Amino acid sequence: MKISTLALTGLLLAAAAQGAVPRQNDDGPDVTEEGLVRVPSGSKVGVYRLPVATFTQYQSVMFGPIEVVFKKGWERNHKELTKKDRDTLRWQLASLLRAELVKELVDRGGYRLTKEPSPETLKVTASILETDVTAPNASQAMDKRTFVSSAGSMKVVVELHDAASGVLIGRLINYEMAPDHGDVRPSLTRPYWPPPATNINTLADFRLGFETSARYTHEALSVARAEKREEQSQIKTEN
Repeated sequence: MKISTLALTGLLLAAAAQGAVPRQNDDGPDVTEEGLVRVPSGSKVGVYRLPVATFTQYQSVMFGPIEVVFKKGWERNHKELTKKDRDTLRWQLASLLRAELVKELVDRGGYRLTKEPSPETLKVTASILETDVTAPNASQAMDKRTFVSSAGSMKVVVELHDAASGVLIGRLINYEMAPDHGDVRPSLTRPYWPPPATNINTLADFRLGFETSARYTHEALSVARAEKREEQSQIKTEN
């Protein structure tokens, strides 16, 4: 099968991406500058909580803006993209993460969605950092298809604030790499090409990482609420 120059470039990008696996665990401090304390987590993420926060009073959530920051040098390596292209990609990624957070916390978690802060409202903000999209402008033309082993990687940071006071009470840090398709070249054991890199396929792969980050956020919040309820119950029993 004839491979175009662009596709060959994709193969080289894929090979480079295989050696750029993001960290599997947050390597941050045990106590942050804001006073958040790292707590044990059964998942691969870093989870931080403000010790005095109760978490049990929150019945609704509101969402703040989502920041998207590309990996250092990424824009320089993708000069084919215009500012409009980059802004569109940022908007697409931010929209996907917000949708997954809403799905997890509102649809599955039972929190009421609101736009107004109150003592029972949790404000959720997030950042997509170190964003590395392997082939952000891959052609969908049959003779110029690009194949990559992974669509890219990112660092997702989700922060929880008491909406009434604005105080930061929790943070979750998750490093994610898009699904690894392995060697992009056909072989005897796999005599076919993987799906080509397209905007649709790339966003679909990144969405999986956002889905994971949203699920971890929900789980961390549920654990915090359960632990605080147990503490409050013990205090009442002792009194």
